[in-house]
Amino acid sequence: MAVSTLEAPTSFFSTPPDWLNPPSPEIRSPLFGYTALVLGGTDGIGAETAIEFARQGAANVIIVGRDPLKRDAVVPQIEEAGRMS
Repeated sequence: MAVSTLEAPTSFFSTPPDWLNPPSPEIRSPLFGYTALVLGGTDGIGAETAIEFARQGAANVIIVGRDPLKRDAVVPQIEEAGRMS
């Protein structure tokens, strides 16, 4: 039986492509243009992490949680943080 393994990349880009870079390199954050996935992002530390990722310039923030009411409450906060970045 043959077994093969693949090494998973730590990210899709080693650095974001040029078309994702903001006009000024001084304002670029390490998360600019990346997608963040936050498990448990509807409450507590997970919600604060999702908000901070948006604040740091992540292009997309995906949150996973079980409670739709908590999700509906935190999404506007994440969107607002993303607009402020």
